[in-house]
Amino acid sequence: MMNHDKDIWEKSLTSYNDVFAEIFNSLVFHGTGVVIDPDDLEDARAKSVYVPLSDESDSVREQERDVAKFWKKGKVILCLLGLENQTSPDRNMPLRIMGYEGADYRYQITQRDEALRTAKLKGDKDEARRIRATKFYPVITAVMYYGVDRRWDKFRSLRECLEIPEGLAGLVEDRHINVIELAWLDDEQMSRLKGDAWLVADALRQLRLTGEYKADSIHTVEHVEALLKLMQEFTGYHDLFREGVLKYEKAQIERRPVAMIDLAGGIYRGGFSEGRATTLNKVMNAMKDLGVSQEIIESVLKLCNAENDKPTQYPQFQQRGEEDL
Repeated sequence: MMNHDKDIWEKSLTSYNDVFAEIFNSLVFHGTGVVIDPDDLEDARAKSVYVPLSDESDSVREQERDVAKFWKKGKVILCLLGLENQTSPDRNMPLRIMGYEGADYRYQITQRDEALRTAKLKGDKDEARRIRATKFYPVITAVMYYGVDRRWDKFRSLRECLEIPEGLAGLVEDRHINVIELAWLDDEQMSRLKGDAWLVADALRQLRLTGEYKADSIHTVEHVEALLKLMQEFTGYHDLFREGVLKYEKAQIERRPVAMIDLAGGIYRGGFSEGRATTLNKVMNAMKDLGVSQEIIESVLKLCNAENDKPTQYPQFQQRGEEDL
């Protein structure tokens, strides 16, 4: 079952232009010479429609991207960029992305045809000629993978999804997808990131390597609410958002920059901050000293975990996708 709160906050954070541009500049366009200015990004429609297999000939469904933005220079669209957030690997992702991008290209054709029709109705031959000569803008999609318990071990290309009859392989065009495995970024890739994008990748790397999260003291937090909500989902620490917002408000009054350590100090283990985990251990030891049975102690621990809204590990990163069922 998907964690819808985490899905919402993943979209919320990556929808900010600075975070979106940082991801593409550092992890998708690196080495191409292309650098996007966040000010040149504009939100695009995320929904398109398609006709599924159905007994009803007029049956239409919506398909929705997670985040989609136009990269523009003035009024000219240079590219449409899409970002899909995934917690578990999806073997159908190459096909899904082709569906999104196909709908985006179809939309361009529709827009062009409408503009051409308008020019003809006005009798503007020069405008009609210009429209016919104008090419379409490209569509590029990247997948942000947040899993920490396993790498992206599902298909990354169209051909992997297909059972191609012998002799036809050379006729089937391939299509590779851009998968960003945040928890597995190496040091060189991490060095390209900054700000909130770095903080998310750092948290996931720590959770993958140690099962713990120690807040960073250097990188300044830009989008406090979205980042804290996402970190709360990642670490399982139920009070991180509430406590972090209070600390942020205090820092605002004092007019000082805020790093993650200022909002979420300590180490988070299995849904508890270091301080709360220490207190819980003291309570458990005191109960043992008083002769309380191990069964009762374990029951109390389970209640504490339930109250904290997370078990002692990180099951949100161990969910099985539909393709694994």
